Amino acid sequence: MGSNLVRWIEESLASDETVIGVVIGEYGWGRSSWEQPGFGEETVIGEESVISPIPWDKRGIVLTWAEARPLLDYFDAGYGSPGCHHIYVWTTQRVLFISQYDGSTSLESVPRDPVACRPVMPGV
Repeated sequence: MGSNLVRWIEESLASDETVIGVVIGEYGWGRSSWEQPGFGEETVIGEESVISPIPWDKRGIVLTWAEARPLLDYFDAGYGSPGCHHIYVWTTQRVLFISQYDGSTSLESVPRDPVACRPVMPGV
């Protein structure tokens, strides 16, 4: 997978699977309150302090894939704090979400509906 949330999501989809809704949450390791930038979310570009690409009014609400896709067209890959927002992505088959273990960020998923399967524990 590449280092871009859109690419991660779209490459993980099966040919008969579509995104039906997305909720975007906090950034990185989170923050002390919903109204404040998360750890690492505020960055300095040149001499300006810039907050991440997700507007506050687009967080915590259900977005269509068309609405969410341009907002998720980023990702600061690497080790350490997750360089992205927490997300839930509902598809016709699964729920996808960001996971982090030992400084490595990944995209994980669980079945959308109860199904016989072999559960896994990310990071193990």
